[in-house]
Amino acid sequence: MLSVDEPRLVRLAARHGLRIRFVRAIGDFAGAGATIAFVEPVGGGGSVDVRRAARVAACVRYGPSRTVEQDAAYGFRLLADIAIRALSPAVNDPTTAVQALDQIEDALLRLSRRSLGDAWLLDGSGTPRVSYPAPGWADFVSLALDETLLYGSSNPQVVRRLRALLEHVTAAAPQSRRPELARRTAALDRLSATALSDPLLSAVADVPDHQGLGGSAPRGDSPG
Repeated sequence: MLSVDEPRLVRLAARHGLRIRFVRAIGDFAGAGATIAFVEPVGGGGSVDVRRAARVAACVRYGPSRTVEQDAAYGFRLLADIAIRALSPAVNDPTTAVQALDQIEDALLRLSRRSLGDAWLLDGSGTPRVSYPAPGWADFVSLALDETLLYGSSNPQVVRRLRALLEHVTAAAPQSRRPELARRTAALDRLSATALSDPLLSAVADVPDHQGLGGSAPRGDSPG
C-alpha cells in the first residue's frame, strides 16, 4: 500500500456519516483479497453501501514497491540500507556510512518533537473519521540506528559518528523520548567495547565526532 488520499477520505466519511479504520499501514504488503480497512457508520449499526465502500477503496493507491510519499519509515529504511551496505566486508566504506548517518540524524531531529504513532484524521467539526496505524518514535529510532549499531561497532569512525548523533538528538528530543536514545547509547558502549578491545582504538572511539574521524571538538549547538 503506497499512499492514501487523506483529504478525500475525510470528506467521504463526513459526507456519508462513516468511520474508516485502516488495519494496514502505509508501506505494508497487501496481497490479493487482503483486508485493508473497515468502513462503518458512525454510531454503529447498519451496513455501508457497496458504492460508498468502493469510493473509499478508490482513495488507496497500490504499487510494486514502497515510496517515501507518505512512508517516512521507508526513507529511514533506505538510509539504513546505505549505511549497512557500506559497512559490509565486501564494500568496507565507512565514510559513506557516516554520510548516511548525517541524513539519519537530520531526519530524527525533524521527527523528535512531532506527534507520531497511530492517529485519527478529524473532519471540520472535530469528529474522528479515519484512523490508521503508523510508526511511533521507538519504531523510527530502531529502524534508523539498530543495524548500524550492530555492523558499525567495530569501526572507530562510525562509532564516533553514532556518538555525536545520539548526543545531538538526545539534547533536542523531549524528555519522554530520550530513553530510546539512551538504550542505543548503552548498546553502542557495549558493542564497541567488545569489538574495539585495543586501548588506543577504544579511546579514539569514545569521542563523539560529527565527521566520524578528523572533525572538530564536540559541538554544543542545538537545532533551531
